[in-house]
Amino acid sequence: VAVKCDKDIPDIFSIYPFFIIDLFPSQPPLFRELHHFHPQGPCGGFSTQYACYCDYYNLPYREEVAWDVDTIYFSHDSHELCLTDFEHLEQRDLICIISALEHNTWFTKLRASANTAKLAGDVVDKILAVVAKSPSLQELHLSSAGVRWEFFQRLAGAMGSNQYCNLNTLDISLNFVEDRGLIS
Repeated sequence: VAVKCDKDIPDIFSIYPFFIIDLFPSQPPLFRELHHFHPQGPCGGFSTQYACYCDYYNLPYREEVAWDVDTIYFSHDSHELCLTDFEHLEQRDLICIISALEHNTWFTKLRASANTAKLAGDVVDKILAVVAKSPSLQELHLSSAGVRWEFFQRLAGAMGSNQYCNLNTLDISLNFVEDRGLIS
């Protein structure tokens, strides 16, 4: 596979935020200036990232998800992704929505509180992956999400592994934390 720096590289990296590109300081200045060449789209390119994760996990791409984020969230300048907005979907469909936040710098808040049932294990794993990778996540709301003490041990590990972790608000109300979870 041949890649031409002046043509192909901006297309490949156009959906990635500037901080990822900056991790490669030995690369030509073209890499550091990519964010000027291709706009990411509404909400930091969420829909493009969402489509990529749908393809990666072989799950259906939901037009209504992309439309909601690109239109409603963007027009209200909302930086809080609320999973209850997508409660009509199956929990496995939330995996792609949450995964799209891993490298997204638009959303600073994730509200994953469960209204009716606890969050599935795969969904919780993706939330932890976002905490481990996101440089912009500042608030995580998990009220009544059905997480237990083991989750908090894994959350501490995810926060510790993210050198850019900016998480400053954590709502864990109405969960069974136990002393073991608090010690984490």
